[in-house]
Amino acid sequence: MGGLLFEGQITQEGLREYMIPEYLFYNDYDHEDENTWVDISGFVDKEVNAFSKYISQYGPGWEHYNANPSEAELKPLKDFARSRIQVKDGKSVEGFRYYKGLPDAIGK
Repeated sequence: MGGLLFEGQITQEGLREYMIPEYLFYNDYDHEDENTWVDISGFVDKEVNAFSKYISQYGPGWEHYNANPSEAELKPLKDFARSRIQVKDGKSVEGFRYYKGLPDAIGK
């Protein structure tokens, strides 16, 4: 792998190259690629609420954007977000693809 993106960091600041040994890739749609799961049971409500803040990215927000939607308008979005949360062994989880080594073809 090459050097840092900004070579001045090496020549002027004395920083050294660093090879990242491990990766966690997040994939919102292809769950077959996941091989590591993190328990998010204590954060489900925060995740659902955070998802609902992206109203301009989903559903009716594309056509009729409202900067201050009511709870009634957010409910379908929150229900959708909650329905997409994976459950393993009775716990809410978020899946990642763990990979160790050079990211050749993203570990595939």
